[in-house]
Order: sequence, then C-alpha cells, then structure tokens
Amino acid sequence: MLLDSLQAFHEVSHNHFLEKTDFILFLNKKDLFLERIKTVSLTKCFPEYKGAWCAESSLRYIKEQFLQHKPGHKQLYIHLTCAVDITGMRDILANVMDIIMEINLRRTQLH
Repeated sequence: MLLDSLQAFHEVSHNHFLEKTDFILFLNKKDLFLERIKTVSLTKCFPEYKGAWCAESSLRYIKEQFLQHKPGHKQLYIHLTCAVDITGMRDILANVMDIIMEINLRRTQLH
C-alpha cells in the first residue's frame, strides 16, 4: 500500500496540469505505523532500506522517498498524522493554514 501511495504521489506531482502547484502531503495512520514497525521491518516494503529498525529512522526514510519523487522545483510539506488525534490534528491544520498563506503570499509577490 505504501508503494502504491508513492507511485500515486509521483503521478500526481508530475501532472502537467499541476505544474505550478506545491503539495501538502498527509501521511495518515501514524499510530498504526508506530505499532506495526515494532514487529515488521521496513525492508518488507523497501528491500533496499539499510537504516535502523526503529520508527524514527523508518519514518525519515519514507519521507525521503516522497521527497525524491517530487519535481525539483516544487515544495513538499509532509505531515505525519493520526486523524483521530483531535489535538494533534488541530495543530497540524493550523500549520497547514500557515503554509497555504505563505504559498499565496509568495505567489502574489511573483506577479
């Protein structure tokens, strides 16, 4: 499923209709991932992974995979989320609103 998400992200981020679009990526179900990574190595999904068998290293690697699939000129903002964590989501959505305002301010200065 993670590889499918990575492929879908690649296709969307390289779509010519979205040439001037930056992306905000939500990697949801962080809670489930943290439980799963305790018993299953990331090498099951990414055989080339050489990092430690721990959540921090695994998440860093996954983020890097998405960053490598984005076009070089685009910004990618990545958020690890757990949609049922109301407090965490409130903070993330506030951060996303700041990012959207920053993007819009940057665009208005270019025109």
